[in-house]
Order: sequence, then C-alpha cells, then structure tokens
Amino acid sequence: PSSDLALGLHMLNTVITEKIYDKEFLLQHTTAPCLVNKKENALALSNPEVLTSYQVYDPKTKTLVAHDAANVVPALSVKGTEFEKQYVTVFDLIAEQAAKVDDETLKVECGIKPEDAKRVARGFAAAKHGMIIHNMGGLQRTEYGAWAIAVGTYLSLFTGNIGHEGDGIYDIGGVSHRIPAGTPFEANPDITPAGKLHKTQFGEQILADDPYKINCLFIFFENLASQCPNTNSVKQALEKIPFVVTADLFMTPTCKYSDLVLPVTGVFETENVTASLRSNVISISEAKITPPGEAKSDLQICAGLAERLGFGEKFNEDPSVYINRVLEPYGFDYEHLKKVKAVDTRDFDWIPYKDGVFPTESTKAELFVGTWKDSGYPPIPEWRRTKESVNNADKYPLAAAQRKGFRTIHTTFSELETMQKLFGNFPTIFMNDEDAAARGIKSGDIVTAFNDRGEHTGRARVTQQVKKSVVLLENGWQDNFGGSSASNVTNNCYPAEGELPPLGFTHACNSTLVEVRKGE
Repeated sequence: PSSDLALGLHMLNTVITEKIYDKEFLLQHTTAPCLVNKKENALALSNPEVLTSYQVYDPKTKTLVAHDAANVVPALSVKGTEFEKQYVTVFDLIAEQAAKVDDETLKVECGIKPEDAKRVARGFAAAKHGMIIHNMGGLQRTEYGAWAIAVGTYLSLFTGNIGHEGDGIYDIGGVSHRIPAGTPFEANPDITPAGKLHKTQFGEQILADDPYKINCLFIFFENLASQCPNTNSVKQALEKIPFVVTADLFMTPTCKYSDLVLPVTGVFETENVTASLRSNVISISEAKITPPGEAKSDLQICAGLAERLGFGEKFNEDPSVYINRVLEPYGFDYEHLKKVKAVDTRDFDWIPYKDGVFPTESTKAELFVGTWKDSGYPPIPEWRRTKESVNNADKYPLAAAQRKGFRTIHTTFSELETMQKLFGNFPTIFMNDEDAAARGIKSGDIVTAFNDRGEHTGRARVTQQVKKSVVLLENGWQDNFGGSSASNVTNNCYPAEGELPPLGFTHACNSTLVEVRKGE
C-alpha cells in the first residue's frame, strides 16, 4: 500500500537529478523557487500581512525579491549563496524528500526494477503531452494516499505536463467541476453546526459519543453496514443508537440494523435530474413507473417529516421548483430539459489550469502546503511506510486490495437474479499460487480472509497474476444476498499518526493486512 508514494518519489528524484524538469514552467507557474525560512519552517514573506508575498532569490542582483517581481528570473536553489544558512527553496525541499526513495527502497516497496521506473520517468518528462490518470484509484485509499496524489501532481508540474491540451491529471470530471450545480434548498441560517461525524470514522465516533451522543439517525442513499470499511464497528454503532431509520428500496444489511425502514421510490418512479461530478451530460430522469405500495420519494419523506417538525414550508414546493434551482447556472430550465431529454455540456476548448494559471491567490501551483504544516505534518510529501504493510507484517502477512465486481456497483444490483446467474452469488478471493500452496489452498476451496476487525469468506481463485503477499478481495458483497462483505476486514483509518488530524478524509481500505485460512 506504500508503493505508489514510493514510486512517485523515485520518479520525481529521477526528473530532478537528471535535470529533465521544465525549468521555465516551474519558475513561472509554481512556488518551487520560493524561499522557506529554515528556523520557522515557513514560507519567507516580504510582508507578513500578505500571505502570498513570497520571496525568491534573484541570482542577477544577489538579493531577495518578490516572487512576482518583473524582469526577474529566480533561482531554484540558494545552495552556495549567502542565504543558504537561513533559507531553502521549496524546490530543494522537494528534492530532499524525493532522494530518500533510493533504488533499494524502490525494490523493497514496489518489487520493480529501478531502471524501469527511471525509464517511465524519462518518458513522461520527454512527452509532448503527458497525462496521469488515476480515476479514483486505489492509491488514494491508503494511509498516505493524500501524499501519493500530491507527488503525482508534482510530477505533472515538474515536467510542465499540465495546463495544456492533452496533458494534466485526469479523474473523470463532470459538468459540475466547471459549473457548479445550483442548490435546490435554502440553508437554514438559524442552524449552528454542532460538530462533525465523518463517514469512515462513523463507528468509532458513535461508540465514543464524539462529538456528542446520537439518539436518532436517518439514513438515505447509504448502505453503511456493507460499504463503510471496518463494518463491524459500524454495526456496533447502529446497535447503540436508540432509533435508526433507513429509507431504501431493498432490505439491505443496514436496514436489518434499523428500527424503522421506509420504502423509497426507485429511479424510474421519481422525476429527477442528473448534473454531477462524473458526467458532462445533464439528463432528465422521468417517472414512468407507478411506485409500489406506500413507497415515497426521498423528497416526499423529508417534506412529511419537516411538516411534523414545524417547518414544512421549506419543502412544500413542486419538485420542478427544486430541479429548476439546480439547473439555473446552466442557462436552461426544466421545461427545456423535458423536451430535449439531455444536454451535452462538454466544452472541447476547456483546459483545466490553462497556460499554468491556478485557482490560488498567487495564481501559481502552491507546492508548500501550509495546512499540512499547521496540522503537524511536513509541508512537503515525504516517504513513509503505512502501518499495515507487508514489510511490517507479523500477525497478518498478506496485503488485501479490492477490485470492482461485474455484478454490482458497490452494493447496488445485489438483488438482481439475472446478475447473480451471470456472475455467481458468492465472493471470490484471489490468491498468489505460492501463498495458496503454503496454506494448502486450491482454486475452488472455501477460504476466509480475517484480521482483528472481522472476517470475509469467499471461494479461492489461485493465480500467478496476483503478486506474492497480496490477496484481492471483491468490493460490493453484503452479509446477505450471498457471501459476506469484504468491508468486514478493511481499514478505515485516516492518514494520520497518533493524535494528529487527518491528511484527508478518504479512508485507507487498501492499507489492510489479513491472513487467509481454508474453510469458513
């Protein structure tokens, strides 16, 4: 699970030491030449009141000047100058961290030949159009996933592969990345947030009454008891809450831990609109099927609850009113969308961060992350091995990763008999042939992956296509509808150490160690 961070830093080290970086891009469009005060470990400012008054070293005049001073070509390093004792450039800080992943570290952490990594780094630096595509990749869902993503961004910036047609970092953007959708409901100005309950820490926070005791929970659009990592802590939390209500179409494991289940309408039973982060097409969802029984839409349920709580007027509009509010920024209304059914909003001339202009106050890519420093972390990504790594393994020697199955999207469609008949109704656990042989396991055997968090049972598939010391679990299984959930064993930790706040709020399910035994 530490391999992406190690690989990225090793590639970055190649780009830096071989001087194949785009110096002009770094100087003009990033804070790489900006100075950091060594004593304070903070960006050097000419005016403390102006947080973007960064200073750089002008080798021509041998003085410190503003980063945006005219007719100045700053230095990427102050080594060998009179300022070396007091300052270091952001560029040199990054170079120092990248150098820590040497060839031997790369071989241990990634199991690949250093020359292969160097070849890829050279190719990316030389590319006319270089793009990094991770598409919500597994590297984000690791203990130091935020740093792995940051290092990938550094690679694009150091090679100048960002801000132009055909390059950048691509992660399936949709229309609302460019034009945020409108807000269907007005926020209540009288409500003061009393605390935060983070989804991936749901179990721990509820059990610890953090930020306070929860007496009632209303669940929409979620299957917490199957999809949250470390689901056993989630189940304990659901059992602790005195009154849990879930609105769903199916009797999911979450419903089974609820005191009340409300039947909700499906996508073809409710009029709605899609304007999302994942698609450039704004489309209509028409109600063409009469809902069964007493099923109601999420909006109807909320409106009914609001009426009983004394603020029904906030939710008593026709659904078209809320849909029009969502569509307002796009320049057309619901009546138009009903006629055309869908609107393709793609702008083929749109380029993210065009010409190296970034949405920061300085308009430059900010490589020194002050919020990390303020939280107790280094302001520059550094090499750290995740706690649950096979290189630290003792009790649980196998690294568990997850793949998407063919039969579901997360747990959606679990109940469809056609999908069950096509793709089976029992999880598969993929194992390396050497690991399987050491445990007396053959393809087709019933096996159980387990750790201190829980157990997940499936049918073994032994193959050489899975790396030694790695097992591959399937995401989307539930504790009913066949098999058990792989989330029973997955790691829900944040990328944090000790009492430090998290680097980010994505869980670390791919920083998971397990053992596998034959049988249930």
